[in-house]
Order: sequence, then structure tokens, then C-alpha cells
Amino acid sequence: MNDLYVGVMTVIGAGGVERIVDAPLNDAEKAMMAKSVDAVKGLVEACKAADASLA
Repeated sequence: MNDLYVGVMTVIGAGGVERIVDAPLNDAEKAMMAKSVDAVKGLVEACKAADASLA
């Protein structure tokens, strides 16, 4: 994923994020993740179109 922050599983400690947990995804899960990211990208673009200061 590029140009977008998405949530990932992490281990949190006293100092913050200690490590990112790499969870392998099967093809169906990858497709669902891509669909979710595309939906968020669409919302970001809609927000930018509604308010130019967000661009």
C-alpha cells in the first residue's frame, strides 16, 4: 500500500510500538484488504473535493 496509512497488528510496549506483527494473508484476504484500501482512497478524494484545504 502506498500513500495511505492503514492499520496493522503491532506489539505495543511502554515506549510505543515495539514491533509490527507480520500476518500472512491468503488471496481472499488480500482482495478484501485491497477493496478496503480503495474505499478509503475514495473517501479521501471525496473529502479533498469537498474542501480544497485538505488537498
